Amino acid sequence: MLLNGLGTAAPVLDFEPLANELAKNHKVVVVESFGYGWSDVTNKERSVENIVEEIRTALKKSNIEGPYILMPHSISGIYSMYYANAYPDEVKAVIGIDFTLPQALEYFGESAPTMSEYMRYASPTGIAQLALYIIPDISFL
Repeated sequence: MLLNGLGTAAPVLDFEPLANELAKNHKVVVVESFGYGWSDVTNKERSVENIVEEIRTALKKSNIEGPYILMPHSISGIYSMYYANAYPDEVKAVIGIDFTLPQALEYFGESAPTMSEYMRYASPTGIAQLALYIIPDISFL
């Protein structure tokens, strides 16, 4: 199960090359949380607990049974670690793709993962991905 990072406009598109390669030998699921890709938006608090429960609900409603191998990128590392600790029978392994560990919140003095004001507006439009396509070496996060 591939889990996206904070500010990813369309996780299924970002993960497409990796998902296609993995799908040759494995069942691959790309989870698009509320507010990402083609998913709905929600007013529900974006807490780690709520996000993990939403992921579990999506998997159950899609009849995708575990145990799962979680492959988090960026901020979803925090969600994956919570998932693995809260539901150890549902998680076979966690394979991080440059993922964020829970200690990062303490380090940055935050109680929950947040996105910069600039990225909060740019991300849903796809401008960030376009900028990276045009200028691959750009760094604005």
